[in-house]
Amino acid sequence: MGLLLIGGPITVGVVTGASEIETNSGRALPRPAASFSYPQELSAWLGEHATMKSLAIRLDGWIDRSVFSEVPVAGSASPRVTNGLNGVMYIADAFNEACSPHIATEELVSRLSALTSLIEQSGREVRLLISPDKSTILPEFLPSAFALQECFSAYNTDFWEQLRNAGIPGFLDLRTALEDARLTRRELLFKRRDTHWDDAGAAVASRALISSLSPKIWNDDELIFNGTTEYFGDLNVLSGESLIDVAPSYSLVRDGITQENVLLIDDLEHARNRRMIFSGSQSQLIAGRTLVLGDSFSEAAEGFFLQFFSDITLMRLVDYSPDRYVDLIAESDRVIIWSVERTTPYRVAFDWGTPEFLDLLDERLKVGE
Repeated sequence: MGLLLIGGPITVGVVTGASEIETNSGRALPRPAASFSYPQELSAWLGEHATMKSLAIRLDGWIDRSVFSEVPVAGSASPRVTNGLNGVMYIADAFNEACSPHIATEELVSRLSALTSLIEQSGREVRLLISPDKSTILPEFLPSAFALQECFSAYNTDFWEQLRNAGIPGFLDLRTALEDARLTRRELLFKRRDTHWDDAGAAVASRALISSLSPKIWNDDELIFNGTTEYFGDLNVLSGESLIDVAPSYSLVRDGITQENVLLIDDLEHARNRRMIFSGSQSQLIAGRTLVLGDSFSEAAEGFFLQFFSDITLMRLVDYSPDRYVDLIAESDRVIIWSVERTTPYRVAFDWGTPEFLDLLDERLKVGE
C-alpha cells in the first residue's frame, strides 16, 4: 500500500500524457528496500518521470513526507523555492521557520537538554545532530535581497549560538564540521538544486558522528571518489523546473564488513524503518544496539555511517509515535537523534520535545532500571 501511495500521484501524470516534459528512458520505479542506494535510485526515477509544474503541486505534500521526512507545509500557494546565485536553490521553509518559529530558541534548547539528559542519565549513550540547512552553510549564494532576509539572519545566528553554548548532553556541532570542510575541500557539500547535502557533505557529517563515538574507527582512505553523477533535485519538482544537475559521487568501502540481516519494522511509506545487523571484527564495528531517529538528511548519509554499527535501528521522525519511540529508546544502548535545522523547532514543540513525551520517556526508562 505504501508503494501505491508513493507511485500513484506520479504515475497519473506520466500515463495520461499530461507532462510538460518527459525524459523516460524506461527506468523502473525502484522498489522500497534497505539498500544504501535506494534514495539515489528514487531521485533518478523522479528525474525521468516528473511532470514538472502540474506535478509539482500534487507532489508537494508527498515530497515533504517521503523525501524530506517532514510534516507537509499547509497549502502550497506560497513559493517553496528561493533562487540564489550561480544556480543554487534554497527551500523557503527555512526562512519561514526563522521568521515565525514554532518555539522560542531558549525553550527549544531547554527541552533538547532535558531529552538528551534523560537518555544519558539512564546509562545510554546519546548524540544530538542538527543538520544545518543549505542556507546556513552556503549563505554567500543567497540573493542579495530577499523577503525575510533580516529576520532569518538574526534568528539563524541566535539559534546556533544557543545550541553551541547550552551544554546540551551529546550535542554534535555539524555546522562547524561542514564549515571547516568547506575551507579545506573547496566543495559546496550541498546539491545546487536540492535541499540536501551531496555525498561529500553526507560523508563529513558521518565522519563527525562516527569519530565522536569511536575516535579511531573512521578511515579517510575508505572513502572513494567516483566522479560525478546526475540527479533530479527535489527543488526542481517544487519549482516546476526540469534541469538535470550533477553532483560529486562518493562511496564508502569497508573491507571485512558484511550486512547480515535486515528486519523491516513496518511498511509505512517507502519502508525505511528497519533494523540492520552487520558483522566484522570488534575493532571495525561499534558494539551494542544503536537507534537513529532521523529524517531525509540522515537517510542521505546512510551509505557513510551504517557500516560502522553492529546492530542499528533506523526510525523516521515523520513516523513519530510516542509509545513506539520510548520503547525503541528503552531497548537501545545508544540513541542518535538527527533532525534538520528547519524542522527541529516544530518537532520539539509538538513531537518528541513536548513535556508529555519527556514524562512518558522518563517513566519508561525508570521502569527499565
